Amino acid sequence: MVVERAAEKGRRRRRVIERERRVGQQYRFESMIGESAELKRVQQLARQVAPTGSTVRLEGPTGSGKELFAQAIHQASERKLKAFVAVNCSAFPRYLLESELFDYKMVV
Repeated sequence: MVVERAAEKGRRRRRVIERERRVGQQYRFESMIGESAELKRVQQLARQVAPTGSTVRLEGPTGSGKELFAQAIHQASERKLKAFVAVNCSAFPRYLLESELFDYKMVV
C-alpha cells in the first residue's frame, strides 16, 4: 500500500512537470506571431520587466494579446512555477476593482 501510494505520487509529479514544461513552451515571447517594430519594442520591454518582480499593467483593445503577454511575462519571471490567474478587469465595476487591487474600502 505504501509503495503504491509512493509510485502514484511519483507519476502525478511527473505529469505536473510535463504540463508545466508544455505551458512554458506555449507562452514564450518567441511563440508570438508578428514582425512589426511595435511588437518587437513591446516584447523587449516585457522581457526587461519580467525578471524584476515588478507589477505590470497591460492595456489595449480586445484581442490585442494582453493575456498572451501576461503569460509570457509570467513564464519569463521567477514566479513561473507559481499559479497564474488571468483576471478580466473590464468585468468589474471600477470602485470594486480598485478596492480589490489597492486594498481600500469605499465609504458611501
